[in-house]
Amino acid sequence: MKALIILVFSLFLTPYSNSQEINKTHKEFLITTEQTSPNVRDIEKQQNLILANQYNKSINPIKEILIPIGLSIFSGFVFWVVFQLIPLYIRKSKLRPKIEDDLLYINNTINHLIDLAMAHAESTTSMFHKEIANYELTLDDLHMGLMNKSLNKSYLVDIFSDNIVIGELVYKKTETINTKIDRIFYFNDQLSSDEILVLEKIHQALYKYHFSDFNRPYVDTRDGRASVPADPSLSYLRYFFFEIYQLKKELEKILISSRAKNKSILFIKLRYLKNNNQTKKAIKILKKAIKNTKDDTIHLRWILFSILYLVDRKNSLILLKELLNSSNIISYRGYLRDCFKDVETSKFIKLNTNTEEYEKFIQNEQLEESIKQSVIKRNTIKLESLKLKYNRALN
Repeated sequence: MKALIILVFSLFLTPYSNSQEINKTHKEFLITTEQTSPNVRDIEKQQNLILANQYNKSINPIKEILIPIGLSIFSGFVFWVVFQLIPLYIRKSKLRPKIEDDLLYINNTINHLIDLAMAHAESTTSMFHKEIANYELTLDDLHMGLMNKSLNKSYLVDIFSDNIVIGELVYKKTETINTKIDRIFYFNDQLSSDEILVLEKIHQALYKYHFSDFNRPYVDTRDGRASVPADPSLSYLRYFFFEIYQLKKELEKILISSRAKNKSILFIKLRYLKNNNQTKKAIKILKKAIKNTKDDTIHLRWILFSILYLVDRKNSLILLKELLNSSNIISYRGYLRDCFKDVETSKFIKLNTNTEEYEKFIQNEQLEESIKQSVIKRNTIKLESLKLKYNRALN
């Protein structure tokens, strides 16, 4: 508007000779003004809108609440993934194999303890390894098995003079288990609640008994007079052995959930599946393991045979024929014991095995069974003698 007034005023003051030039300038000015006026109006509108928004007290929930919260959550998630989840995953991937090795060691040591309780002689495995593996042992079985075990040499008296001394060995094995559990608990943030609970139960079971006093003398003179235990054997530990035997079963349930490529864990998993009639799953796992393993697959194939034998007798015998031609049956006799209960299968084994090897196998089976029955008989006699002695004392 001001520009227009100045233009009119200049027309009146400027001489006529310059009128043409002025008209030209005037036209250019009008054109420029027409071109800029829309932009000026837009700017004016924007300024008015800004001023209106400053005095507008209403809230836009999407822009002012949801978007800021969403951005905060997203940034927090990214921070958690980068600085917590990924480092935790890396730590777990390094620690879990070691933890699972220790859990497996504890499981194996408990197995050695149970086997020791049922052993018939020093430095040898028991004749009850099948019952132990399949969790078929009862409290009475452990009671009987411990009748020929003593704390130390001073307890080798009367009919218990031929007992096996295992007090110090039991102490060492229990201390090893305790040490492993303590070490695992250093990494409790990497343990599941089930793992913590079963390890704590094992820990408590080991502390119920004073295994460190394995040198305690048979004749106790601490109170001024000589006294001896009524039972010189370790049968009083049957409750301890039965408790850790059951806890071993709980521990194995945890181990079979592991995804670690560990053969020992694989064997535990397969035995568990077989004993719980999950044969289809076991066969699927076995076939995959045989396909992927780079080592000798003979052992895995024997396990496959033992499971197939339960559900597919025809194909299991085809596999058995291959195995009998490629391996020594004495080394894998544990997978054939149940087969001899069937007459036809027994004949099949005899026909497809070297005669000398077959005879050795039969002799070995007979020897093991005779040792097993001998242990049961001798330990039962010791148990009955204690019961008789106890009844006489009551009368």
